[in-house]
Amino acid sequence: MDTYTTRDGDRLDQICLKVYGKTREATERVLYQVANYGVVDMCAVFPAGQVIELPEISAEPVVEETQLWD
Repeated sequence: MDTYTTRDGDRLDQICLKVYGKTREATERVLYQVANYGVVDMCAVFPAGQVIELPEISAEPVVEETQLWD
């Protein structure tokens, strides 16, 4: 398990996007991590220096785009 130390103005969804490359499901997993109870709020704008526990979350598979016309 990794940690992330916040910078002034960080939000949980931005942190998840930066670390995991996605927000869907990642935000909720970080929010409900037992180590983060009382520390993380879904809508909070964090001050610098807040330490957040980041669980292992696999990246979503890359979906190839299909063009109908060339």
